[in-house]
Amino acid sequence: ILSGLERDGLIRRVHGVGTFVTPKRTRVHSVLDLDIGVTEAVTAARANLNVEVVKTKTEPVANWISTALALPPDTAAFSVERIIRVDGVPATHGFDVIPLGVLEAAGSPSYDGGSIYQFLESQCGVHLVGGVAEISPVAASARMAKMLDCPRNSPLLRLEQTERSASGQPVLLSQEHYAPGVFSLTVHRLRRDRTDLTGMGETGKRETP
Repeated sequence: ILSGLERDGLIRRVHGVGTFVTPKRTRVHSVLDLDIGVTEAVTAARANLNVEVVKTKTEPVANWISTALALPPDTAAFSVERIIRVDGVPATHGFDVIPLGVLEAAGSPSYDGGSIYQFLESQCGVHLVGGVAEISPVAASARMAKMLDCPRNSPLLRLEQTERSASGQPVLLSQEHYAPGVFSLTVHRLRRDRTDLTGMGETGKRETP
């Protein structure tokens, strides 16, 4: 039972010291129907927001990133790693990658540590139209557990999305890991007529001849 409570972030056990009840955390409610950033969701919830930029760098990206951003292999891109805290509690680990072409077209503005979406829209002049988000449960690695202040192997929710501009160009790859107990993510689902499902493949996307 204690192990389950610890995984859920309700208690914290310190070896040789004892078991402690975790202080109540602020809950941030965010709907996945809307394409908003983590920092925007926290601000909308009127919670105290703190963004720690762990590192920024420009270097060739991994193949899975270049594929998502439609870049040639070994292409350099600008990446940002952040920890987003809600009322002082680590809530989300964010990893964002922007193609260098997007920055160069805007005169290479400097990222100030705030919202990535607002940076692209305000500083880079990009009209964001959204993208498809892939959501999956993962276990916290030792590094991720340290960053999010949770036990190793704690259940985390990973959201990965490639954001596109109005022209259809991939302009941002975001990978976010949500710590347990801070964010409440919901999605509005509509019931469709079964005839609308004709032609859908296993992925849930309509297949074309």
